[in-house]
Amino acid sequence: MTEDLGNIISGGFNTWKRNIQISIPFILNFVFTIIIVGALILALVLAIFAPVISLLRGPMGDVKQITSLVPQDLEKLPVIIAGLVVFIFLALLIQSFFTAGAIGMAKKAIETGTSNLKDMVEYGKNNFLNLFLANILIGLLALAGVVFLVPGALMISPGQFFAPEALPGLILIAIGFLVWILYGLGLSIILSMVGYSLVIEGLGPVEGIKNGFSFFMKNKLEVIIIWILILAITMVLAAISVFMGLNPILGIIWPIIHLLISLIIVAPLSTVWWTRLYISGTGKSIATF
Repeated sequence: MTEDLGNIISGGFNTWKRNIQISIPFILNFVFTIIIVGALILALVLAIFAPVISLLRGPMGDVKQITSLVPQDLEKLPVIIAGLVVFIFLALLIQSFFTAGAIGMAKKAIETGTSNLKDMVEYGKNNFLNLFLANILIGLLALAGVVFLVPGALMISPGQFFAPEALPGLILIAIGFLVWILYGLGLSIILSMVGYSLVIEGLGPVEGIKNGFSFFMKNKLEVIIIWILILAITMVLAAISVFMGLNPILGIIWPIIHLLISLIIVAPLSTVWWTRLYISGTGKSIATF
């Protein structure tokens, strides 16, 4: 490391203060996600309920006619599932674009002192697909943890899930689920630098995962401390949310404030810290103020 953790944290905070615009990718990602979710809900409502509504409005609308639509709705199920998958992938692609753009802005701000939206567009355009694919691969690695449930599942016979004899298997499934959570948690720490490695170095998905893992192995303590710091900030905000929820008025206002804090402060500041950690750890240039 060319910088100690104290300089990374304080320097990252100063970089964020001078470049509040790094929050723009996170704000745009939130807006586009809301639009996509709204479009998805509208599409599902139209696909499922529009025929029912039309029958209810018609002169011949009765229970038999409405019931007759159930098989038709079941026939639409594959199309609905396919549409849902498309919407999810679209949301992940958009998130990958803005995440890559935010990392690119943080990189420019750390290396030169300033960043702008052109950096967001450039880094987002050049890296969003590779980042998307890397996240898919990481998701598959996390999903592989389902094997921890297999031993317990094999102990339970079909149709006897709630039988007393199934208790040892259920206990083993619960233990396996806990191990799966710990596995996912460990994976998130070990591969926490993948996105930063991929975008900063301009790597492909597999190379980005390998390089991010290699960086972690060389800088375990620093990565874990930054990860814990960001987790602590998140938990403090969550605790404040619980406290604010006890008051009816603050319970309405605080979620909006919490969202703004997350989008304008926590997300961009965390990105700057991670980016500075990687840049410092790889010996790249850092601007002095």
